[in-house]
Amino acid sequence: MHAQTINSLSAQTLTRAGRLKITGADFGATQGGSMVRVGGATALISSWSDSSIIAYIAENTPLGAASVQVVTPAGSSNQLQLSITQRPPADGRVKWRFQADAPYFQGRPAIGPDGSVYALDVSGHLYALTPDGGLRWIFSGRFPAVQSVSRGADGTIYFAGGNTIYALNNDGSLKWQIADPTGAQVEAGPNVGPDGNIYAVTEDLNVSGGLGAITISPGGQILHQRTGYNHAYGSAYYNREIVFGQPNQFYFSLNNLDGNSGLQFFQLGGIFRTAKPAGNRYTPAVAPGGTVYIVTVDLENSYAELGAFDANGNRVGTFFGNGTRALTNPDVGADGTIYITRNDSLVTALNPNGTQRWQFTGAGFLGSPTVNAQNSVIAVGGYEIGTAPAAVYGIGSAGQSLWTVTLPIENGGRVTPLARPKFSPDGATVYVGMSLSSSSPDAYTYLYAIRAADTVARRARYDFDGDGRADLAVFRPSNATWYLNLSAHSITATQFGLATDTRVPADYDGDGRADIAVFRDGSWFLLRSTAGFESMQFGQSGDVPQPGDYDGDGKADLAVFRPANGTWYVQGSQAGFVAIPFGQSGDRAVADDYDGDGKTDVAVYRGGTWYVQQSRDGFTSAQFGIGTDLPVTGDYDGDGKADLAVFRAGTWYLQRSRDGFVAVPFGTDSDSPVPADYDGDGQTDVTVFRDGVWYLQRSQGGFTSLQFGQSGDVAVSF
Repeated sequence: MHAQTINSLSAQTLTRAGRLKITGADFGATQGGSMVRVGGATALISSWSDSSIIAYIAENTPLGAASVQVVTPAGSSNQLQLSITQRPPADGRVKWRFQADAPYFQGRPAIGPDGSVYALDVSGHLYALTPDGGLRWIFSGRFPAVQSVSRGADGTIYFAGGNTIYALNNDGSLKWQIADPTGAQVEAGPNVGPDGNIYAVTEDLNVSGGLGAITISPGGQILHQRTGYNHAYGSAYYNREIVFGQPNQFYFSLNNLDGNSGLQFFQLGGIFRTAKPAGNRYTPAVAPGGTVYIVTVDLENSYAELGAFDANGNRVGTFFGNGTRALTNPDVGADGTIYITRNDSLVTALNPNGTQRWQFTGAGFLGSPTVNAQNSVIAVGGYEIGTAPAAVYGIGSAGQSLWTVTLPIENGGRVTPLARPKFSPDGATVYVGMSLSSSSPDAYTYLYAIRAADTVARRARYDFDGDGRADLAVFRPSNATWYLNLSAHSITATQFGLATDTRVPADYDGDGRADIAVFRDGSWFLLRSTAGFESMQFGQSGDVPQPGDYDGDGKADLAVFRPANGTWYVQGSQAGFVAIPFGQSGDRAVADDYDGDGKTDVAVYRGGTWYVQQSRDGFTSAQFGIGTDLPVTGDYDGDGKADLAVFRAGTWYLQRSRDGFVAVPFGTDSDSPVPADYDGDGQTDVTVFRDGVWYLQRSQGGFTSLQFGQSGDVAVSF
């Protein structure tokens, strides 16, 4: 064996998570047990050959001057010097960009409830990124990797490369993998269904042993399969996602050798129902009411139609056609609005009946638009023929231009959007995978994280199933049982706590679902939906519990207000412990996110005056209400900021931060107000509970009343 030699480094200065090309000789054909050390820390590796290594600077690498060395079983190489710096701050709307070891991203990343990002480049490298663009780990799968990444509720990451479906643990270790034994490529999925199973399709062509459309358990067992799938001519290696809708169905578009080609209708579990003619290059979109939209006719550059189907496969609408020569993948907003790009440069919004709401004209060729869950921002990438810089556009819900991010020209090519945009669950960040066409021998590309909204959307209070809508929930003191009427039409009963406890439901484990929890004389008892039971001491008898996400990491923090000394005590899951003197004895604690930055603010209500210490915008106070009012904070206008609100003798008085003052007569003096976002549109709904009946004035669905609970039950709130 020859001693390895480093001849050159691709950079003299790099940030943590930066990509470094090391050129030299005798590194070995494969990595094996070899490593790269930078400043004494072990670098992460994406590619390794005898003469070239691609390494990434680890997060624990010391800042400043660092030596780079390749260590193999044959010994250690010479050392070259590198300077390590912090990642730069946000540049305008670009929060960060990550340089990947491949020429492009084709699939979309998965976003964890804590803001972690899991991105897959075409070469099969899966990158686990922190919310601020740091790199946790890299897993290298098979080439080509053109499908999107999916994440299970337990944190398992699923992706496909070549003919193989991978399941990874949250630390990047392999949980299981399933390969099509015929070598058939994965043409759709894997995507996690609402039942927790994983769905994917390989192009098996009925070859013996091929997989086709498969249902996989979280443990990696194939539960069901339907063979015979192939793609239409000219539609190989397209990104296709499997999408889910009511009633317990999933959809994708591919052909089958039995003649059931196009848009595929399946029941959860993998039972085929029917198929309808549709383009093979497209991913369908499902509206909140269950209508499925997909491009059904695509005569390239001459004629295109968008079709609408009900859950049984009946055609219920046909849009565009004459005068339309090209369409993209559609997307559907929370209010049922359909978004699609028409004739290359026209982002078009349609009402569910097909009438046009608005049209946005971009430059050159625009891709498939994507709307955030809050229906406030539509993102789309675009480029022009020639050498002009490409861009990502942000469009408002009325069709107005919100922002434009112009992309650079570098490494001998243009950074160009390729993958469909993917929003974070709170709608505030959009992630776009790029292509960088270049003749450079050092090919790379970027994943961009772009600030899409200026305020962070709020998670729905009392959302126990994680679907973005608050669930009806009561506690029955007679048997100490929580009864939850989940939005998915299932009812659960869980005995937890005592009748004298203070109920403090919140998302303590960051999985997007509220957890059953109680506070008792300084002790917290949590039944976390992902992490299980936990009890801890924080506070003392007489404290007022005020759980919330005070550090903005997506997890509710333990927090109490102590009236005896007017002090707040917060145990941040990321920021750690802090004590905040704010308030006095007799104040009512009203913690909420008043400045829309995604962090809970300490606040008190005193005799009709609100005192708020905002985490971003600082201290403010306002007179609103009278001393006997009951504060009922919430985001009643959907702008991401908590509004001042009080309930008085059956009337709600709301001082909305965007839409101004309104008084809403709703309920009686003896009702229990339970404001929350019950219809999932991002706006808090005026709601009361009375003797087992819920009365809801929903901002989207209008008035409804529901029987859930009985006399003596207590509506779950805090």
